[in-house]
Amino acid sequence: MDATWVEKRTEENNDLVEFQREYTVLEATELICKLMAEKNVKRSELASLLGKSKGYISQLLDGETNMTLATLSDVFTALGACLRFGYVPLTAETEHSVENEPPRAVSWVGGECAWRGAEVQILGSGVQLTSPALWEAIFAPLNYSAA
Repeated sequence: MDATWVEKRTEENNDLVEFQREYTVLEATELICKLMAEKNVKRSELASLLGKSKGYISQLLDGETNMTLATLSDVFTALGACLRFGYVPLTAETEHSVENEPPRAVSWVGGECAWRGAEVQILGSGVQLTSPALWEAIFAPLNYSAA
């Protein structure tokens, strides 16, 4: 079986640590976006609940600001939920190959958070890709790097 773009990237660039970090941040922001969508809470409303600016919330959800565990706890508490952690051993099977992934929500450009099953959504001023295969199909030919 051919290696996925993600697998090739981690092998070729020896940046598995960076990839795992980015993936963890993505998972955290996805959970927040999913909860916001379920509770119909907009970024501005979350900002008000936390006593922060909408810009700060946008930076958190766009991955521009490093979220601490305390910040994650505050966000989930404000949304009426608690966050629990788990782990799996890092093996070839768990290195997040695209074929084994469920549909994901990837925020891009801006707009409000949403969680849907469709592959692409237009959300105000933003676009959201929710299929890892679609993400790979678009960015792999461009040699996209999150760094």
